[in-house]
Amino acid sequence: MTWSYRTLGPRAARLLRWLSVFAGPVDLPTVEWLLDDDPLDPLSVLVDKSMIQAEPHASGTTYRMLDPIRAYAARRLAEAGEEQTARDRHVAWSLHAMEKAHLGPDHRPVTLSLYALDSLADEMRAALRWSATGGSARGGLRLANGLDQWWRERGLAREGRLWLFRLYGRIAETGEPIPEAELAAAYHMHSLHAGADGEVAEELRFSQRAEAAARQAGDAGLLAGCSPAGAGPLSTWASSTTPSGSAAR
Repeated sequence: MTWSYRTLGPRAARLLRWLSVFAGPVDLPTVEWLLDDDPLDPLSVLVDKSMIQAEPHASGTTYRMLDPIRAYAARRLAEAGEEQTARDRHVAWSLHAMEKAHLGPDHRPVTLSLYALDSLADEMRAALRWSATGGSARGGLRLANGLDQWWRERGLAREGRLWLFRLYGRIAETGEPIPEAELAAAYHMHSLHAGADGEVAEELRFSQRAEAAARQAGDAGLLAGCSPAGAGPLSTWASSTTPSGSAAR
């Protein structure tokens, strides 16, 4: 593997390293989004050297990296000092893909298709993992908010709670400022997941935290959404409230 890597030109080597941040196959627009560059030539080099597998489909070609090559490329990514930038870019792409899943062809909000998120699940988990260990917890909370309905309706409320706990830990570790409105949304979502899992004490604890954060945000509508009668995650309020900054408690 090392010999093959050393035969690559700079652009092909960089593309190989950066593609290691994806958990599964990607299409050409995704590769273009990741790099902000024309990837066709370096991508062709990687396919010719069997370092990337091209898989034709009726809807277009996707590109897959085998796990041993991904692990090698990820080590090279870290050695090159590019991991932070590449994985932050992957989180940004994941948020972009999440937003697209919530929009119709006219770019207006539509009822979420859970099947649309099924195909993105591994990428979302990879992005959440980075957000909880080396990236921005705020981006991770946004991802979690977008996955709220999918987690609950797929019977994965416990997974959602575990990711949220990891993100709270990241906030405590880094001191990253999080707007109170976004904390209220996260805590409210957490309480719904705890309730779905039958964790009554945890449900109450995070419901109270959501209400306190909503009061701190100073928005009556947000506070109403956090009340027991409030329905659904507060993604609208979280995205529209002016950031005021506070760490999770």
